[in-house]
Amino acid sequence: MPLGLYSAHITKQTGQRDYLPLALTPFFFGVQQFVESLVWTGIDKGKIEPLTSLASLGFLFFAYCFWMIWIPWSAWSIARSTESKGLQHRLKWVAVVATVLGIAFYLPVLLDPPAVQPAVHSTGRLLYDISNLHSGWHNFVNTEPVGELVYWGFIVLPLVALRDKAVSRRGHADISAPGARAGDAPPGSHWQSR
Repeated sequence: MPLGLYSAHITKQTGQRDYLPLALTPFFFGVQQFVESLVWTGIDKGKIEPLTSLASLGFLFFAYCFWMIWIPWSAWSIARSTESKGLQHRLKWVAVVATVLGIAFYLPVLLDPPAVQPAVHSTGRLLYDISNLHSGWHNFVNTEPVGELVYWGFIVLPLVALRDKAVSRRGHADISAPGARAGDAPPGSHWQSR
């Protein structure tokens, strides 16, 4: 989280305010990880309620909604000072569509908290069972390769479309990193501390 705040400070100090949303990404990723640690704590202590449920809703907010909205709008913000009007317009529409999809994807979870059942998988990963939502859309995005590609496309491709090499490489790194998650700072990213 400190890295995100430091990055935000640097963007303000250097007059690159259009990069501020992307600079804050490590901060929000830290918040997401903190919230997920509360889920782990709740499960470890025998599903302490309402901690486990509220923390699960918080984590899924980031996973289902926040990144779908934040990254495309961050790319559009950068595009305002670096890209053609045509690309700015297209990125703005991508951000609008991603915002609608992100909200639509999270709203059913928010409106039916008992449907979210976090558990530790045999591999040691934390899984969020949302099958009780009975949602074809959630099933498509969570289990179908094409659904996952649609989700990742909205998060990664806006960054790849930018001319800024450091940002564009960040998008490429998100695509190529095994197990990549939105908000991870790839090696060589100019958002990492040196």
